This record gives sequence, C-alpha cells and structure tokens, in this order.
Amino acid sequence: MKFFLIIFVSLYLSLSIALADQIEFTEFSKCGDYLVSGIIKLESEIPQFNFIVFQGSKSEIKIKVSEADISRIAPYVNKSSIIKAQFIHPIINQLGDFKILEIQSKIADPLKGAKDSGFHLVKEAACK
Repeated sequence: MKFFLIIFVSLYLSLSIALADQIEFTEFSKCGDYLVSGIIKLESEIPQFNFIVFQGSKSEIKIKVSEADISRIAPYVNKSSIIKAQFIHPIINQLGDFKILEIQSKIADPLKGAKDSGFHLVKEAACK
C-alpha cells in the first residue's frame, strides 16, 4: 500500500510541475483594483523590488514596486503575499507597475507551484 501511495504522490508532483510551466500569459488590458497573489523579491541585477506572479513559469510577470511602497513591503520580502493593488496602466510584455492598497502574508501551497499565484479583478477603472 505504501508503494502505491509513493507512486501516486510522485506522479502527482511531476504532473503539477509540468502543468505549472504551461500557464498561458494573458495581457491584462483592464485597469482597476486587483487582488494579486505572488512573492516579493529584490532583483539583484537591477536593485529594485518586484512583485512576481507565476514565479518560475514561462508566464512569469514582474511588477515593479514603487519607491513609495518599499517601506510597506519590507516585512514581506521573499514571502508569499496577497496584495490589493491599483493598476492605472495595463500590464504589457509581462511587466507592469501598481500602487499597493493593502498587503498581507499568505501560506504558499507547494503542490500548486506557479498556479498558486494570480490576478483577480475586484473593481474595474479607466486606464490612464
């Protein structure tokens, strides 16, 4: 019985990792308030903080954190987080910027991989 459980878990993890790399990127053309799940990282090649969504997948999106928000994100660096953010420009070429309205930690689900992050439009607004 243990043998079958180990085989099942191994196959499940392999399939989860394979599917995480196949997430398709959709260009976000709507502006407004979003709930965004991802991780905050300090990029070493260019010293700046980015909120990374779909980390490690082919659809990875890096959103630059403004200097005004750096003090608010300090406790959340290198941790999975959920932010409520206001996008005033659409995300183009997998890059974007935003204003953080709220932020909180979240417990990452290692079985979901890159699918553990994403965007949810809360309130649509006109783009500038």
